[in-house]
Amino acid sequence: MQLKLSRAAKKELKALSTPLYVEMELYFSCMVCKVVHFHQNIPEGRGFVPISDRLAVSFNPVAAAACSFNGKAGSSKNSNALLSTSSGQISEKFMPQWLEIDFSRGEWSGSFGYSFGG
Repeated sequence: MQLKLSRAAKKELKALSTPLYVEMELYFSCMVCKVVHFHQNIPEGRGFVPISDRLAVSFNPVAAAACSFNGKAGSSKNSNALLSTSSGQISEKFMPQWLEIDFSRGEWSGSFGYSFGG
């Protein structure tokens, strides 16, 4: 996966006293949404891959139990089974190929995506 940090993100990461945990979420509901969450602590039940002593990332595919346009109605469940190979690993075709992180106006922001073609 290609990681791109803005200058501001690099500066803020250096200033942190604890790691930043970045979760890329692929959310299946009525539509597919990509969301990047930033955590100060590791969310329970999530596995993160350390990128450096200040940054760790994870990928979490999630499926809504019911279709909702506000993304909050209905419960959601981890949908690794929908994206997994027979060995239980998430298929590489669903794994994000790039992640961009920025820090602006006191807040983290990010996006992730896929490269198609070749």
